[in-house]
Amino acid sequence: MAFVLKATQNVELSVTITDKKGNPAGVENGVWETTDEAVVTVDDNGGDSATVSAVGTPGTATVTYTADGDLGEGVMEIVGTIDIEVVAGNAGVFNIVAGTPTEQDDDSSTPAEPAPAGPTPTTDPVVPTPDTDPTGSDQ
Repeated sequence: MAFVLKATQNVELSVTITDKKGNPAGVENGVWETTDEAVVTVDDNGGDSATVSAVGTPGTATVTYTADGDLGEGVMEIVGTIDIEVVAGNAGVFNIVAGTPTEQDDDSSTPAEPAPAGPTPTTDPVVPTPDTDPTGSDQ
């Protein structure tokens, strides 16, 4: 399981080296490395510690510490690793981007008029019939 680091964070790593009985043991020529500098960078703080910083690209990288565990004339390489998973940071910035304006279709630019309720109104003039008096009086 990887150590999770947000894309906006860094973490200090340190190593503790002991012998088989748990006694502190010295090492020589310790080197910190990462498998993917697009995900994290590693800054050596001087021997047994380093600062790992997320670059910003989510992903996983392995950070390795390699040293010479034989304090005598020979070389006995010892290696320690930790997987670092970088995930996106908390939302903090967003942009709203407008596209290119386009003309509306003719049908969609004019709203349709609602259908009238009841009988259809007419604009024809009222013409009196011969058996009715337009004045309203019966003579």
